[in-house]
Amino acid sequence: MVHKNGYNNTSINDICKAAGVPKGSFYYYFGSKDDYAAQIISFYYDFMFSMQKKHLDNVEEKGAIKRLRDFFNDFKHYFQDNKCSGGCPIGNLAQELSDSSEFLREKLADTLEATKKNIELFLMEAKAQNEIPSEADIQGTADFIFNSWEGSLMRMKVTKSIAPMELFDMMIFDILLKERKKTNK
Repeated sequence: MVHKNGYNNTSINDICKAAGVPKGSFYYYFGSKDDYAAQIISFYYDFMFSMQKKHLDNVEEKGAIKRLRDFFNDFKHYFQDNKCSGGCPIGNLAQELSDSSEFLREKLADTLEATKKNIELFLMEAKAQNEIPSEADIQGTADFIFNSWEGSLMRMKVTKSIAPMELFDMMIFDILLKERKKTNK
């Protein structure tokens, strides 16, 4: 409900009604609506981390850059199947809540940073495998990739098209992280 309607447009009554529980039960599990939002953020981070880990740990598929691309493509296909709606739940909450709750802003900042750090893992492996230049700025590149991804999701939502995600894919993987020819030195 929060993903579809937004945090501020989803009341505790809406949540309890959808769950089929009395309002008092909400406060048994959550100290406040902000606590509920923090749990949503953790839930979506855990999901995102499991997807990243699935691709990072897939050592049978060669190349860290290819696995990173496959990770993003999984989501591109998901959004395409869902008519380009929803977007990133963490990104949506960040846009909606960062100015209204310091507690949630900090939780979102930590979550976004952790997600970006996971992209760094792919890039560190790619650097070790000589897929990207040894002088590549891993942190800066991961920041750029993650920021570009979140922007492509926002544009996808408003255009109802995967074209922004396809542009992301082309710019990141065909230009920024273009496969290097390995030399036998």
